[in-house]
Amino acid sequence: MKIVSESDCLVITEAYSGVLLRTEEGNELGICMRDDTFEFNVMPKGSTEHKWFRINMQTRTVEVH
Repeated sequence: MKIVSESDCLVITEAYSGVLLRTEEGNELGICMRDDTFEFNVMPKGSTEHKWFRINMQTRTVEVH
């Protein structure tokens, strides 16, 4: 499935439950909104570890949670 807006970009708002992107090979990237920032989880194929990373929007750094 391919979803494209007029500006060749998909915009998602209020994604507090999260969005999961999965490749055909089974690699996954989860992302969700938290308060005024974002959290994401990188899961290689076959991994069961759920390690979340939080983006600090003020310092533009990624913090491990």
